[in-house]
Formats: sequence, structure tokens, C-alpha cells
Amino acid sequence: MKKIISLVLALAMVALCVSALADDLTPATSALPRADIQITNLESGDTVKLYKIAKWDTTASDWAFDGTFSINGYDTVDDLVAAINNDGSATSAAIANAIGSKATENEGTANTSGVYTYNAEVGMYLALVTTTTANVYNPMILSVNFTNPTTGEGGTVDATSAASGTNAKVKKTHVTLEKEVKTEDKKQDVAVGDTVDFIVRTVTPNYGDNYQNPVFRITDTLSTGIEMTDAQQDAIVVKNGAGDTLVEGDDKDYTITASSSGYEISFTATYLHAVKANTAITVEYSATVNAKAVMHNVEEYVNDVDLEFSNSPTTTDDSLHDDTKHYTFSIDASLLGSAGGDEVTKELVKIAKDNNGDPIYAWETSDTTTWRTINPLQGAEFTLVGNDHTYTATSDPNGYLNFTGLDVGEYVLTEISAPAGYKFSTTGVPVVISATYNTDGTLATYSITVDSNKTSTYTATNAGEWTSTTTINDTAKTTGIVNEEGVTLPSTGGIGTTIFYILGGLLVVGAAVILVARRKAQD
Repeated sequence: MKKIISLVLALAMVALCVSALADDLTPATSALPRADIQITNLESGDTVKLYKIAKWDTTASDWAFDGTFSINGYDTVDDLVAAINNDGSATSAAIANAIGSKATENEGTANTSGVYTYNAEVGMYLALVTTTTANVYNPMILSVNFTNPTTGEGGTVDATSAASGTNAKVKKTHVTLEKEVKTEDKKQDVAVGDTVDFIVRTVTPNYGDNYQNPVFRITDTLSTGIEMTDAQQDAIVVKNGAGDTLVEGDDKDYTITASSSGYEISFTATYLHAVKANTAITVEYSATVNAKAVMHNVEEYVNDVDLEFSNSPTTTDDSLHDDTKHYTFSIDASLLGSAGGDEVTKELVKIAKDNNGDPIYAWETSDTTTWRTINPLQGAEFTLVGNDHTYTATSDPNGYLNFTGLDVGEYVLTEISAPAGYKFSTTGVPVVISATYNTDGTLATYSITVDSNKTSTYTATNAGEWTSTTTINDTAKTTGIVNEEGVTLPSTGGIGTTIFYILGGLLVVGAAVILVARRKAQD
């Protein structure tokens, strides 16, 4: 009997030398030939479990299933090999499902170069790979064939190559997760009221049919102070790498649960099994920045995204995480990290005169400073305009002007009303907020400049998590906005001059009426 051994490598095996068995081939019964089989492009430390599926039956001089292994629908090794040649992905998955409790031929790990090697007896083998990295592996079939009665030839499977057949799936998918802001500058500083556009990127694995209930779930959690409106929740869009919008539904591509604080997207087994190649996924959505209950001089908004996915047919034990960080800034606000939050940053103060009758323009905010006695003015109203926002503040009993939830950028501070008995200037005062960031996206420093004088520079201390122990090192100076005693005269065209014109006109009219009346009386 002459037989062509076509124990091919499924799932993108490289071509092996497939030898013809001569009619008179009679291998030695005591020691069948052995040869090395390899899997390359694994990750160092990946675990490979090798199961023997087919062996050489020396009695029948033919291939036979090894031991107790059997698979429904395939009576002979020839039938199984034909199925592998036709659709390597599906057949390999079916073999993996049928392996049951069969003992392993070998269990080993990939070396530092990502290569697994085993010296195997002639036959066909199933390799299942597990990993602690963000990879998903499909089953692989390897073979050792006869080259003559006493020698065998092994082969190599590249874990990154594609499988055989029209429905081929790659054997290894590296799963990634990234979340960022959809602007060119990846803007991190924001203002209360801003809408931030986010995009989440990931890659779905090529789950074989042996992954009967694969899990691939994205959970996006917004920070306190950033929320999605109902309209923004309805506008969440999920697309594949080709830019096609995926369809929501239990029997479609994915299901979604959304709320003001985030969303959860679960991809269906129907969709995951239909993926034939590494497929990019994007989730696009928008959310609005709101004020927190307490607005310190700097507020951090951390928006988390987590991905849970199956990296073996029976477990969901792998996950990835990413986040975006955003910051708002405030003037004359509670210093983040100060004891009890009692210290105020004091960039601006509305003042009258000091005890010597002189205006106070600045003083240092330091624990060792002896504070001068000041005469703060309460009730002065200001606007701060910039970055398409207008903010208002009224000086408090300490003279402080508290503007909260500001973005970096340029502003103009203008007084619009002075306390009773004082006059004010309508000349705008330039205010500039700037910030620098660490490579991990956390805030490094920020500064506030008033009227070309840098009044404050803050250095953030962040130990990896933004907590109550985080400190802001303050090297601030305070800029005083001075009001002098007196009354601000009405401006031309203002209500004050208008009243005078009206009164004057009435007096003229009245005088004319009296004059006319007197002349009539004389006549």
C-alpha cells in the first residue's frame, strides 16, 4: 500500500516535506523515528501543552488515532487530515474540543526567544498555548513525518501566521487597549462646561470555535465631575477597522449598557467567531465636564477604561487598563493637599489701603511669612473672560476672588462694580494660566500670571494615585486689585448722563411753559 502522509500543520503551518510511504516501508517496532517540532513567535514563558492525536500503527502499517482519542465525524486519520487541509481553523478547534481529559505528551515553556521545541515521535499533535501576556492563541496542529523507515522529519509553526483554508484564522492575536482624546494635541486641560470627545481603540482576537463562549468586554468609567447626557449616551458609536459601524443587539455584534457615568460593551460570540483576522475596534463618545462639590486650586479627572477577555477556551482571566487624565484650575481656591484644605491660594485679593495708607500689591504665601494687616474689600464684582467662557466672581470678606474650573489659556479680568464708596477702573487685567505634564499624563506644574507678573507656580506631587495626600507645593505671590475711595462718575452715554439730559430738558420745557403762561396773563 502506498500512502501519502499529509499530516499538515493547521493554522498557518509552514510547508513541511511530506513524504510518500513506500509499499515495503516497515519501521522498526521498538523505536519509531523522532524529530524536533517547534512553535516560534511565542512570548517568553508561554506554556505549551502538546497532545498526541495520531500515531503510526506498526501492526496495521497505517496511521491511527492515538490511545483513547476520538472525534465525532471522523472515522480515520485520513478523514481528519482531509478536513484540516480544507479548513484548518475549524478542524483544529474541533480537535481541541474533543481532547477532553487526554494526558499530555509534553508540557513545556517557550524560551527567552519565544520558541518552544520538543523532540517528538512520528505522528500528529495538537498544541494548546496559555500565556500571562495580552495574547490569545488558537489551537495548532504539528506533525512529524517519515522520510525513510528509520528517520523522521519535523517542522515549525509560526504562531503569527495564518491558517489553511478559506476560513483561516491566525493563531496568535496580541490584544491592545488605548484611550485618548480626539484632538491633535490630546488636550488634557479642560474647563467646567467643556465637551470632551473620547476614542477607545482595541483589537479583537481571532477566537476559534473551541472558544465556545468567548468574552470580550469593554468597561469605561468616567471620573466624578464628567458625565454623559442622555443624548451623548445615545450617540456612542462602535466601529471596526474598516470604519463600518457595528450593530447593537443580542444576536448582532455587541450589547451595550450606558449611564451618565460610563458604559459597558460586550461583543457577542456570533461576532467574535465571525472575525477572520485581527480586527481593530474603536468606540467613540463624548462627555461633559461638570463642577465637583469642592473645587480646589487644581482638580484631576481620571477616566478609566478596562478590557476583560478570554485568553483560553474556559476562562476569562486576562485584562487590560488605560485612562485619560484631565485638569481644571482655579484662582483663590482651597489648596489641594493642604491640611484640612484650609489654605487658600491667594492669587488675587481686592484691597483698599494698608495701615500706612499705602496700597498693598503683593505678599508671599509662606508658613514663615508675617502677614501685613490689610483692608480687604468685600462686594467688588469681576468678570474673567477667555477660552470662549465668561466667569463672574464677587470679592469675599477676605477680598478673595474665587474663579473655578478654568482651562489653561489667556483671560482678561475686568471689574464691573465696586463696593459702595469706592471707584473702580474698567481697564482689563491680563491673566494667563499655563501647565506642563509628565510623560504619563499626570500634571507636573502649573502657573498663574496676572498683569505680566507670575503670581503663582505650583508643583504637583503624585505618587501614582490622586489622593488626599497629594500635595501642591506653592510658591505663590498675591496680586492686589486696588480701589480708591471716591465715586466713579458716569460715563458719556451712560444712564447717569442720560438722566441729567432728561432733567435739563424738563427744566427747559418747564421754563418755556411758565414764560408762555406769563405772556398770556399780561395780554
